[in-house]
Amino acid sequence: MRYIKTATMSATLLLCIAQSAYSHPAEIETSDYQALIESILDKAAVPFSGRVLLSKNGKLLASVTKGEGITPNSSFVLASQSKQITAVLIMQAVDNGKLNLKHTLNSYLTQQDTSKERQQLTRYDDRITLEQLLSHTSGINDLGKPNIFEPGTSFHYSNLGYTVLAQVLEQVNNLSFQEQITHLAQANQFIGISARTGSIHMLHSQIPSLAYGKTEKNGKLSLTDITVTSDLLPAGGIISTAPAFARFIHQLHTGQLMSDVSYQLMTQGHTMRPHRWPEINYGYGLQISEYEGITEYSHGGYLPGYMSLSLHYPQVKLSLIMLENTSLSLQDRKRTFSLDDEMRTAMRTLVKQTGSADKNKSENQH
Repeated sequence: MRYIKTATMSATLLLCIAQSAYSHPAEIETSDYQALIESILDKAAVPFSGRVLLSKNGKLLASVTKGEGITPNSSFVLASQSKQITAVLIMQAVDNGKLNLKHTLNSYLTQQDTSKERQQLTRYDDRITLEQLLSHTSGINDLGKPNIFEPGTSFHYSNLGYTVLAQVLEQVNNLSFQEQITHLAQANQFIGISARTGSIHMLHSQIPSLAYGKTEKNGKLSLTDITVTSDLLPAGGIISTAPAFARFIHQLHTGQLMSDVSYQLMTQGHTMRPHRWPEINYGYGLQISEYEGITEYSHGGYLPGYMSLSLHYPQVKLSLIMLENTSLSLQDRKRTFSLDDEMRTAMRTLVKQTGSADKNKSENQH
């Protein structure tokens, strides 16, 4: 019953926003956005603890902080949102002439060894390319094991793929992956994005703003015991505050982090991804949807103790990020990701209404 009430409340607020948009096409009231986000979170059928930021063209429209110990300065493990940041570093290396996405992984990582038996243990499938790793179409498997499938023929979500991409970055940039994240954050004023390894307790001692993650076990939330390793870091272990990640998303989608050519490649669908959302393609570190005439760039994230969501709609320059320090059991995925799905539905409705308002504004000006 709570879930039905949530949907009703959201629909009511969206109607109010739509009416505001048509009566005042120049600008929708920020308070309406704030009320919408707060209502979705307050009435959700699942618990929420974390931060949500909604922005239009970099301007903050709504900001919600909810949960015990959560503050506007809280940091979170980004989980798979980390892949967007790793993909940006790869594309920057491409722009700098250090990498070619068509080249094979082994051409960058292969160690010289005269023993054929030793080479088999230190080489991945010789057909795997960097672009396949970025789009999860490489079929990569652990060293010494046969590839999962012929590279480029299917989609298989792979954290390992992004682990080895970070190893490639370390080879060509002569810097540790952690140092590269630090340089990226400093160069672009992503104050709050960092890359550290260790247990959550160790990370919290280094980054006091890091929210302790809680994971659901047997119907109860308990502190997570995950450890961020160097292998996990590029695929799911980067830490960020909500404002810092919002700034990253804004700069990414306004052409500030790479060349136009690289951005087009990153946001182009290279393969279809099986997903609960219809017609989802995968680019480089992001999901792409053109469903119902709405262009959408998105990604989710899940680790024991942390969940995350990012949505960006270039047609109306609307972005939402949601960082949580709780993770629900994966036994019922519909329930676990119900808040993500409801938030996305609300955002897509806003996009349609905002687009209509912007069109009306343009017609009135002419």
